[in-house]
Amino acid sequence: MVINIAYYFLLLGVSEFTSESKLTWMDAQLFCSERNSSLIQGQSQYVRGKYWTGEYQRLSPWIHIIGCYSLNYLKDNSDIRRRLPLPTPSLGLCQESCLPVNVFAFSIQNNMCLCLGKIPEKNGLSPKQCDGKCRKIKRHDIDSFPNDCGSTKHTNIFNVYATSPIRIKNENGNYNTSKLCVFLCTTDSPDKYEFIPMNCDQVVAGGFCQEKKDKNQFFKLKEYGTWRDSLDSCKKDIDSYLYGNISTLIKAKEMINRSTFEGKTGLWHWIGIARQIYLSSDTGISIATKSVIQCKKCHGSRCYFTSDCDNQNEQLLAVCSSDQRQPKPTKDDTKTNTIEIILPLIGCFIVISLVTLAVCYIRRRKGMKAENDSASTNHSSQYTNGPRNIHSLKAIITSKLSFWNDTPNCQDNLSDVSSVVTVVNLFKNRSY
Repeated sequence: MVINIAYYFLLLGVSEFTSESKLTWMDAQLFCSERNSSLIQGQSQYVRGKYWTGEYQRLSPWIHIIGCYSLNYLKDNSDIRRRLPLPTPSLGLCQESCLPVNVFAFSIQNNMCLCLGKIPEKNGLSPKQCDGKCRKIKRHDIDSFPNDCGSTKHTNIFNVYATSPIRIKNENGNYNTSKLCVFLCTTDSPDKYEFIPMNCDQVVAGGFCQEKKDKNQFFKLKEYGTWRDSLDSCKKDIDSYLYGNISTLIKAKEMINRSTFEGKTGLWHWIGIARQIYLSSDTGISIATKSVIQCKKCHGSRCYFTSDCDNQNEQLLAVCSSDQRQPKPTKDDTKTNTIEIILPLIGCFIVISLVTLAVCYIRRRKGMKAENDSASTNHSSQYTNGPRNIHSLKAIITSKLSFWNDTPNCQDNLSDVSSVVTVVNLFKNRSY
């Protein structure tokens, strides 16, 4: 039996709808989120005017470089909470996917993301093992830090990173997208230590590299350079990363006091903490306004990014879809997600089966009536005493579905959803 595809969409809850009024992108995202949906991922086939889509450029929380590790080590020591493939290798997307489940350590190998329950306690492999890049970088490309995404030769070697509520001087919740890297500053004042955001291409006095033997110790670079220069020097000269396993000034003070290098005050050195600007898509989860850099709008088939995502003078229609692209579940999530998928399908087939039986039953009753009419006219009154007789029933079904013929066939098409509803209602109200 062939059913109009819109009927499947109705039963499975997959639909596209628009807001009645025009909204900013932030309000449009909230409008869809409150209705268990998200802004559409691509262009709409139905809206010809101006509307918002779910694609946007996002500023990540601070990302701490931890190191390069084998999958076997992570399985035994880092409590893998979730595994999910990414549409493209992206450190920001991996971090974003792990934050909703309250996991602040994460790991990536190409487009495979792991959400970790804890940060590895021991040193990992050489950075030379993690030679894969999340994307091709260009000089002065501000959204490329950090950029390592595991190994290109081995699928079981991952880069590990972490997110932390690090306190940045003068940030006050307003993120400066030109200052995406962090240096650690110590002054001549006693106990004066500060994490300061800085343009990643600023040249300062080198950086702190992670010691190979002790993950909680660092080595000071003497050369001046940019954030990327320091990162590359740590890899080349020390065979390690810029030190990023630090999130509090107390810990920074303790480490510097334990260090043996001269000139412990007046230091301006890069550390392994940075942000990314990356491309993301709305998934129906609430988004902080300060993290949205640009959002995409469309006019018919023409789409482009704009920075007016929360500008009241830039309001368009919100086009929502409940057909969200969710990441593949982990083993722990498989049972729950499978049930959530199967139950609607079971309901769909039950309803279709009941409708089919209803149509077949009505047709069979029509045939039985014809036999009874030819045998005796005395029994025909039992079919005409109800609110609808068989002739009016035949007329309604004929006009609505156009399937009545000399040889009833239960495999005929049901033309649309309204026809199905009509047949069900007639069957429920039919008096025999």
